Amino acid sequence: MSAGGFAGPLPLARFTAQPRALHLQADADARARIAARFGLVAIDHLAADLLVWRADGGVTVEGGFTAGVVQCCAVSGAPVPARIGERIAVRFRPLVLRSGPAAAGEIELDEEELDLLPLPAEGVDLGELVAQSLALALDPYPLAADDVVEAARRRLARKAGAPDDGGAAPLSPFAGLKGRSQAQKARSSKA
Repeated sequence: MSAGGFAGPLPLARFTAQPRALHLQADADARARIAARFGLVAIDHLAADLLVWRADGGVTVEGGFTAGVVQCCAVSGAPVPARIGERIAVRFRPLVLRSGPAAAGEIELDEEELDLLPLPAEGVDLGELVAQSLALALDPYPLAADDVVEAARRRLARKAGAPDDGGAAPLSPFAGLKGRSQAQKARSSKA
């Protein structure tokens, strides 16, 4: 079975107790939307191979995805390409509302329950599951090559008014303020 990309929820009637293989391949439009949503420069490819079946009143999804993404360097803003491959193992179950004293307090989950998601009435959106899994797998602080990061640090130091020491001393975000503060103190002592 092949799903037509990242088109939206699949109705529960599409899933049976027999595991079915699904291949999802995000087209250029879907990749552009996901890249914009998660602040990426680009997504070169995004594909998932999943097994999906109904069990215990819900839907189980297992498999994995691969992606080629381009993020911005956290220091320089330069593009940082990355390859990502992650496993997906999720169980969608009907949401059970609890009442009583336990519902008002903290709910403890067993280790097995950490991969549970509420089962939406409109169906299971596998494309959204893959997109969210991609977002969780992204490097929160991607860095470009060392020479690119070091050049960006030197530019920041010059903007802040700190002398260019060739990168020997660590750059402080307050480096430019120190010189200004000392100049203000000197002016006020003359007055």
